[in-house]
Amino acid sequence: MLDQQKVFAARLERIAAHTGNTNATLHIGGADQLPQAALKRAVLGKTRPRVKASSTLASPLALVSGALAWVWAQWSLPVLLQSTDFWMSLVAAVAVMLLLRLVLGLKGPLMLAAQVIGLALAIVGLHNAVHLWPEPFAALFTPDWVQQVLASTQPMTLSLGAITL
Repeated sequence: MLDQQKVFAARLERIAAHTGNTNATLHIGGADQLPQAALKRAVLGKTRPRVKASSTLASPLALVSGALAWVWAQWSLPVLLQSTDFWMSLVAAVAVMLLLRLVLGLKGPLMLAAQVIGLALAIVGLHNAVHLWPEPFAALFTPDWVQQVLASTQPMTLSLGAITL
């Protein structure tokens, strides 16, 4: 027993002096009962928490990406396809929204819900921006589209615009 204590004390001195072979990992009792992640934390110390997709920047990014998908659809379909059909714009916006979801790494149902909310807010509120700044929108979008929005909606309201079902 006394011999084991001397060997142990010598080993502790080598570890404290950083000499000898100290690459071995010392497990004292119950290490096989710990989960691997808990064992890693116990050996390496606490790790920083991972940044989750629901971080403070991801939610506004998801809202903006949904809104940008609608703005892109409203710009591209009249310019590229000469179509102002609401349902075609909605399908194009959802496709772009899902593409942005993949590119930006937005994961989980909460981020999808934030994107859908951003898309919905852009659908019901884009006409307010058109009423405020018709000339810049006429330069970016088609003048016919701007005139249609101005004729079919009231300023400073929430509206689905000229949707025909």
